[in-house]
Parts: sequence; structure tokens; C-alpha cells
Amino acid sequence: MRFSLYTEMQLHEGKTPEQLYGEVLEQIENADRLGYDCYASIEHFFFPKFSVSAHPTALFAAAAQRTRDIRFRTMLHALPYHNPMVLASEIAVTDILTGGRYEWGVGRGHGWIPEKAGVALDEHARPKYEEAVDLLITALENERFSHKGTYFEVADSHIVPFPTRRFRIFLGGTSDRTYELAAGQMRRVFSEGESLYVERNGKREQLLSEGSEIFFRKGVEGRILFRYADSGKVDALIDRRNNEDVVWRRVN
Repeated sequence: MRFSLYTEMQLHEGKTPEQLYGEVLEQIENADRLGYDCYASIEHFFFPKFSVSAHPTALFAAAAQRTRDIRFRTMLHALPYHNPMVLASEIAVTDILTGGRYEWGVGRGHGWIPEKAGVALDEHARPKYEEAVDLLITALENERFSHKGTYFEVADSHIVPFPTRRFRIFLGGTSDRTYELAAGQMRRVFSEGESLYVERNGKREQLLSEGSEIFFRKGVEGRILFRYADSGKVDALIDRRNNEDVVWRRVN
């Protein structure tokens, strides 16, 4: 069992932002010393009694210089207030500065923020957010990419620095649509005949098993796992059934 800590960084009368940030950094140091798995913070703007955590990646970059093992997690980046490609670059830099210990999620942010930020909360807000989620992930997973959508159009772009690993991504929210969006970003495993494929967002790759005599048996229940290489990228899919592991690798 692993334990983590989460803060909203609420600022109340009698304390300065400098004092609060100093206390949080000290708390992270102690959490690392005591063996906590992760320290998470919200990203929020304009409402100090709720949060002054307006730049969690800067907080974690600073905390990383004082710690050794603890991981850092932004819960969540308020994506409507970021350009998704610029945020992708910031995430990549934060991962470098934290020594590969950065995790993050995205959400639409609290309903209090749009008016203060001058952002319209209209019928375009959700579809623009969903397109931004897709573009953010595309930018982090492809060295070169193009995108032509309703709200963003990008031709032959790239982010710098480009990350050397895939990230564990969290989506947050309270609506049924958020759960559907999260499911849509997951890898789907399916078979065609005796061939096995993995697919996400319409892109598919064929998988081959390590044993030539083994093929995917349609209709047989099993547990699908993804194995990560030291680089953080998925290097294999494991089809676990009957206490045996069948390892599938991507076709080169």
C-alpha cells in the first residue's frame, strides 16, 4: 500500500504567500524522508482562500532539488487557461527538473475561474477543452505532428524539449462526460482473426507474441497489462490468463 499527500495551498489571514510556500516545501521534504509515494497539488487561480497554487510545476521543480524519491503530481492542470502545446513543453521541462518524477492530470478547472480569467463559459467550452486534451497528448507522444480541428490548427509542429518517456495521465471532473473522455484516451485491445492490435484515438499497431505457437483466443477472459521499459514508454503488452503471461510486442 502506498500513501500520498495532497494540498490545495489555502491562504488565510495572518500568513503570507512566502510563508505558505516555505511550509509546503518543508512538508514535501519531510514526506520524502518518511517514505511517502507522491505529493500532489491543485492548480488554481484568483481565489486565495481556496488556493494560491497558481504554478505547481514551479513548486515541484523547487521541491525536487530538496528531495530524492518522492514523486510530484499536478491535480489538475486547468487546461482551458493553457495553450495545450505550450503546456506540453512545460510538462517536459518539469519532468527533466524533477528527475523523471513528475505526473499530471488535466481538467476544466473550477466554475469560479472563467469570469475572473475573461474566458467564456459557453457552448464551445467543453468541445474546445476536449480537443485541447487530444492535442496535448498528441504533442507529448509525437516528435512531429499536425492537427486540424475546430479550435486548433497546427501544421508540422513539434515541442521542445521532446519528452523521452510516456506519462501516466489523470483526468478529473464530476460529469459523466469526463468519464467517457477518460475512456476514450485509453488503449483498446482487440483481435481480427488470429491477429492482436492495440489502438488509441484511431491509431492502431499490430502486436506479435513472443511465442509463434500462441495466438489471441477471441472470447477468452484475461487480464491485459502494459509493461513499461526503463525509458517510461510501453514496450510490451502482457496477456495474463491461467496464471501464465503471454507477452506481445509491437510489430517493428
